[in-house]
Amino acid sequence: MKKILVICSNPNVALQMKVHSLRKFNYEYYFLVEKNIYAKEVIKIIQTFKNKKIFYYKFSEKPLFFYLAKFSQYYEIKKKNLYIQEKFKKSNILKKIKKLTFLEVWFSNENLSKVILYQKDYLKIYFSHSVNDFLINQNHLSFFYFIKKSLEDFINNRFLYIFKPSAFNTQFYSVFKNYIRKNYIKNVNQKLFKKIFYRNLKVKKNVRFLRQNIKLINISIPYSYYEKLYPQKILIEYFKFFKNDILLNIINDKDYVYVFKFKNVIPRNIQVNLIKNLKNHFHEYKIILFVKKNTGTDSLEQFVCAYNVVEYYSNFSSSLFLIKLLKKKIKLFNFSNKIIFYWKNKKKYLFEIHKKNQINLSKSIKFYKKIWIDL
Repeated sequence: MKKILVICSNPNVALQMKVHSLRKFNYEYYFLVEKNIYAKEVIKIIQTFKNKKIFYYKFSEKPLFFYLAKFSQYYEIKKKNLYIQEKFKKSNILKKIKKLTFLEVWFSNENLSKVILYQKDYLKIYFSHSVNDFLINQNHLSFFYFIKKSLEDFINNRFLYIFKPSAFNTQFYSVFKNYIRKNYIKNVNQKLFKKIFYRNLKVKKNVRFLRQNIKLINISIPYSYYEKLYPQKILIEYFKFFKNDILLNIINDKDYVYVFKFKNVIPRNIQVNLIKNLKNHFHEYKIILFVKKNTGTDSLEQFVCAYNVVEYYSNFSSSLFLIKLLKKKIKLFNFSNKIIFYWKNKKKYLFEIHKKNQINLSKSIKFYKKIWIDL
């Protein structure tokens, strides 16, 4: 039986992989599932595959990509990536699959995939988890940037002990491909995705949300990048801006319940303190923190589909498209323009990766059909 290696750490990616697998017959799947907060949700989806073997992994290493703008870091990057490769060769993960031959490898943005796929001659299929993922495909670039990026990809893949996906070595699939204005990636069937999503929808409903009109706010704040933390001053100033420039336009109707979803990297004590601040400021309104004991789920998309969420507010992200796909009648509001403007003259305070994210945000948003209202 032909074998496919699947590296997965995200439920929405796992669902896309499930849809794609319906086109495959008589294959055996070897799953490498990252031990993270999403593992249980991922496993639920994986259990629906017929021929499968599941292995868990914990991979905290972060290999680095090389860019021409950082030419002075070439040898530092090479040394670090080589160290990670050598460490990986001794790992239990590799022992489990070392003697197997795979026809295809399915993956997303996991750090493990950047190590395990280095100089491997498999058919590589990338499933999108982010609205920026299609930027990996060079076809959207001008001629100059096409040459620059192609050269960077070649150097990484040939000399720096890291696999860097590109249009030349990877096929790209996305469930929100139909929202992109041009044909840069391949499609994951949206109807099947929605059908499987609702089939797996299991939320322990909280009576406090029943028969309530809900505004859901997906709030991102500058906190950390791996072990690096932002100074508290940056967090306080940003939250003040978010409260005054964004939330004052959202929290304005006492007939709604306002639910705030933070990214999982934000420690719970910080989330609780920020919510207390909001409750003091908007003391006449119902404000609730998005945590499983309140919502019955860790999944933002499952919460939207289980309750009467009337409006969803977010920075530009894949959640806008996934939610619209799953619940057409919901109103979407995008506050990206305010975020971009806020950081315009404060980029020096951002970590390098977050500066790049802001640039990619500005690039990618223009390629998508506008299904939201700008806040």
